[in-house]
Amino acid sequence: MATTKQKIKHKGLRVNRNQQTQIRCMQINLQHSRTATDNLMKLIQQDLTDIAFVQEPYIIQNKLAGITRSHRTYITNEDRSRATIIIANEDIDAIIIKQLCDRDTIVAEVRYKSMRFLAASMYFDNRGYKLQHSKNRGNTKIRYGDRHINCH
Repeated sequence: MATTKQKIKHKGLRVNRNQQTQIRCMQINLQHSRTATDNLMKLIQQDLTDIAFVQEPYIIQNKLAGITRSHRTYITNEDRSRATIIIANEDIDAIIIKQLCDRDTIVAEVRYKSMRFLAASMYFDNRGYKLQHSKNRGNTKIRYGDRHINCH
């Protein structure tokens, strides 16, 4: 299989990646910390992360704080939201699915090249909730995990 290189716009940088469609994701609980938020911004830049799924973001006066301005953020308007999605790759489009969102959950339809999928950032307390594997359509891989951040 021959692959060609193409340039991807990422946080003001040009990044060479294989022609294959791929998205780099990260998940983190910031525990409402400014320092953790600063470290996340450095990690996104260093690791060329496209999408970050964040729980317990750093919020000041009901607004996300410490996020690089060029990144797009998705969060509910509810008081003390505990989940957000940060998109650093400007070529990725997303729209919030408000019917599926609440204080602890943010869901967005994400589109990038030929891919289209639902992405969710969810905050779980210590009650032991578990996400279950649901469907597999064609080549789409669906991952699941529990509150201990195990992915399969």
